[in-house]
Amino acid sequence: MKKSDVRACFCSRFGDEGIVCEPDYSQLEVVCQQVLTGDPQMRDDLLRHVDFHCLRLGLKLGEPYEEVWEKCHNVDHPEHKLYSGMRKDIKPFSFMLQYGAGDAAIAEATGMTVDEVKELKLREAEYYKAVGPYFDNVERSAIATRTGTRDVTKMGMPQGVGYYQTPFGLRFTFTEVDAPKFKRERGEMVCFYRPHILNYPSQGSGGYFARMALGRLFRYLALNDFFNFEVLITNTVHDCVWWDMKKVHLDNVMPDIMAIMEGIPHYLESVHDFKVE
Repeated sequence: MKKSDVRACFCSRFGDEGIVCEPDYSQLEVVCQQVLTGDPQMRDDLLRHVDFHCLRLGLKLGEPYEEVWEKCHNVDHPEHKLYSGMRKDIKPFSFMLQYGAGDAAIAEATGMTVDEVKELKLREAEYYKAVGPYFDNVERSAIATRTGTRDVTKMGMPQGVGYYQTPFGLRFTFTEVDAPKFKRERGEMVCFYRPHILNYPSQGSGGYFARMALGRLFRYLALNDFFNFEVLITNTVHDCVWWDMKKVHLDNVMPDIMAIMEGIPHYLESVHDFKVE
């Protein structure tokens, strides 16, 4: 069974009268990264619905985004097969970058060399100038708030923890690990794990936004008596919400569901006084 076939295992409890549907957030991790960093270029790219895989392929090749997009999406373009293949190959870079993966792991997943991965990271850092400084600040916060614990690292070094708190109140705790060899050679025996620094705020905020939506969706259902228990939340997978409902409710309910899920910026501003552009 292919991974994408798993959804076919689920069917509506209402039989032919029912439908299973899955509204989800598009590129939630990228959105969260922009919300946190305030990067203006990333904001503009999101608002104009940029294909980030084509964007990164363009950065890698040194070609304009518009030309790469055309080659990837226009099936009649003479280089379509080549570029659509390269776009597929670079997808893991996008995902693994969001998860804070190391250069070697990204290189293995994409077929790029470690040097190519480093070069592409540099180009992206130059393109999205506010992202790197933001995560540097997260790491500085972890260092500044470090406190000792009774635990030790794998190499037996005293292990501390530090934290970073987002402007909307989420606190992420980071645990020290043994420093890599080049840091130990200069006397730094422990450090905060950089992939965690890169990963926790974006992924954790995405989870927070999705759970915030879930709470509001449940209240919406409760206020409407669950539409005679014919509209039900059945599951959630990180950035999506699975529904089982009678088809007769779909046209009336789905606009409300979408409005609630898309309303997170307004909710953040009203509850946390945090503005999302």
